[in-house]
Amino acid sequence: MKFQHADLSRPHAYRCPSCGGLLWRQPRHLIDFVISAFRPMWRFNCRFIACQWQGRLPVLPEDLEQKPQFDRHGVL
Repeated sequence: MKFQHADLSRPHAYRCPSCGGLLWRQPRHLIDFVISAFRPMWRFNCRFIACQWQGRLPVLPEDLEQKPQFDRHGVL
């Protein structure tokens, strides 16, 4: 399982809704693909071990304009 850092160059982007900490982007589950067909969502978990928040957040509009980055298996 490969985790991606949220983009730290944009301070407003993707923060934990529980503690405000930084997030790891996680591989999506099947239900995430279904939901994303109607509203683009990404799955994250908080990097702060004591928080342990995990869930989906909507994709920011500026990220929709960028070309998706696929890993070597063709998965986001």
